[in-house]
Amino acid sequence: MTGKLNIGDPTGNVSTKLVGRVTAGTFLTFDNLKFSVTTSGQRGLSIATVSGTVNLFVEGKYNNTSNTIYGSRTDTAITYSTSPSGSLFGWGFNSAGDTIIYHLTDPDNSRMYRVTLIIMPSYIDNFIAIERLL
Repeated sequence: MTGKLNIGDPTGNVSTKLVGRVTAGTFLTFDNLKFSVTTSGQRGLSIATVSGTVNLFVEGKYNNTSNTIYGSRTDTAITYSTSPSGSLFGWGFNSAGDTIIYHLTDPDNSRMYRVTLIIMPSYIDNFIAIERLL
């Protein structure tokens, strides 16, 4: 699989996965969503839109370097806008190697995303993988 989907697009130019590194405050863009690491306060995933708003149900699983595992989810959709969000669920990631996996469901556009975030030293070159599952 090369990261291209050929269903409904004869060119095959439909990206289903994006992988990159971001320093806190710089964003990786996929579809109408932008992802980064928050720049202050509780450090974690920051989400914004390129334009307009999007409503997402969010589920997250977090494993830190102390092997403590946390999980949480929203009961209602969160509205994201062009303003970057704070860290979800109030989690703060302090150590390089902390790993977070989020499932984001967009009921308005029938899409689901999986976002994997790995924190790096000093919040520089954090690893983010974004996959559109639907």
